[in-house]
Amino acid sequence: MKRVTAIDSIRGLLLAWMAIDHWGGPISAQLYQRLGFWTAAEGFFLISGYVATQVALEKPDPRAWFLQRSCVVWKWHLLALAPMAVLALALPAFGWRPLPGLEAAQWLRELPGAAALVHQPDYLDVLPLYVVLLLGAGLLVPGLALRWPRRAPACVFGVSLMLWLAGQFGATGLMRALLLPGWMRMGLFDPLGWQLLFFVGVSLALLRRQGEVIGGGIWRGTVRLAAVLAVAFFCWRNGLFGLEPLTDESVWISRARLGPLRVMSFAAAAVVVVEIIRRWPRALDWAPTRFLGQHSLAVFSLHLPLIYVWHFRPQPYPWLAQVLVPLLMLGWLFVVAWIHARATSVPAAAHAGPVRRAHLS
Repeated sequence: MKRVTAIDSIRGLLLAWMAIDHWGGPISAQLYQRLGFWTAAEGFFLISGYVATQVALEKPDPRAWFLQRSCVVWKWHLLALAPMAVLALALPAFGWRPLPGLEAAQWLRELPGAAALVHQPDYLDVLPLYVVLLLGAGLLVPGLALRWPRRAPACVFGVSLMLWLAGQFGATGLMRALLLPGWMRMGLFDPLGWQLLFFVGVSLALLRRQGEVIGGGIWRGTVRLAAVLAVAFFCWRNGLFGLEPLTDESVWISRARLGPLRVMSFAAAAVVVVEIIRRWPRALDWAPTRFLGQHSLAVFSLHLPLIYVWHFRPQPYPWLAQVLVPLLMLGWLFVVAWIHARATSVPAAAHAGPVRRAHLS
């Protein structure tokens, strides 16, 4: 499978956007959910499911690839957890606030629980969910793709949609109360809600194997509708034309459960982005963000300790520092990507050759 460099670039752009959101400050306040009721995380989940499935189904043993990939993600989780744990357990003695879910008094149970993925302190909840989703895809997708290739996309999407609906009605909380002790944290992302985006990506990859997914009259109508909805959600989110934006606590745009209006807002934006890539392949394909996107797992994992050092500091920094430091921290993302590229012998974007035309249909 040829690498679609535009996807790498978008993933890198989302990564930089998410990092700024994590570090907070005036810049984050101007970027957070400004394009609609969604964040960079939604894009990551969708792209991850799509790319992982495309890669896996071109391997001799897709199930083994999903298992191997889940192990890789788990190892990066451990690599992020180690410095985060050292900082979170040591720095409170110097005035830093404790990290929720990883506190000195309970570290003997919380640290092993976090390493085993069942306990998820703040900011350490995304990669454990990825591990579970990759394992689930490995169990479900290869068999369906082999036995019922025409029905596989609908089957995957149907099961995922039912799980999402169950999550909207509180099934995750019930499972947590029945299966987990009170001290264990499940993190921000409801697995029954957020799995929907990952498996929509899986379904799209399965459809892609059957032929054209975008193009034709139906697609053009979908793009027009998505553009109208994207503009409407943008205006609603930013309070334009007298529209009152929904609060983050609303069940309709719930980030934790991935509420229905959040799904609609992100879906509209995603369709518009796909059309932009299809029509103008270079419009969103930029060398710096492409480079970040090619090393997104390493970059995401190793920016997490900086979040604790910055966000849980004893005293707030001056306004100017809240602007300049997050910008400097963006440079750290590129340092990590460069180190990872050298360590894995992956060529930097500047030496990656000509940009290939994105073929997402």
